[in-house]
Amino acid sequence: MYIKQINHSDLDDKISSNILAVHNDIFEVDLTPHFPTHVNQLVGYKNPIWILAYSPFDELIGISTISSYDDSYFLYNVGVIPKYRKKGFATDMVYHAILLNNNIYLRVRKDNENAINLYKKLNFELVENSPHWIDLEFDTCSCYMYNPY
Repeated sequence: MYIKQINHSDLDDKISSNILAVHNDIFEVDLTPHFPTHVNQLVGYKNPIWILAYSPFDELIGISTISSYDDSYFLYNVGVIPKYRKKGFATDMVYHAILLNNNIYLRVRKDNENAINLYKKLNFELVENSPHWIDLEFDTCSCYMYNPY
């Protein structure tokens, strides 16, 4: 397994289509009609970076994105395809994000206990809200901030 970091500006059609397929598999939602818009929205943040996990067979199996906004970073869409879950791939992607910057916020669905347990294990703490995260869905999502101490 290995992690690959790709700047938004370096996305090509092949990588984008692989990300789209994995995203649809992970989150069980067909983002196909909205994917170009979704990717282009990331440009509103500064320097969006895709953090991708690959299997030993060079298969894309996990995705996440980190972007800066002012002095904060936002980690989102962290996920691994079902057959590779519980093997440390999500942990590795989050660690990679922390190495890029440790002032990280993320949001997670309140019913996603596996993700919440992972983030807590990696020193993320529940906070009321993150700065600049206007679209936070308070009823279904919680916000966490990385605490390096």
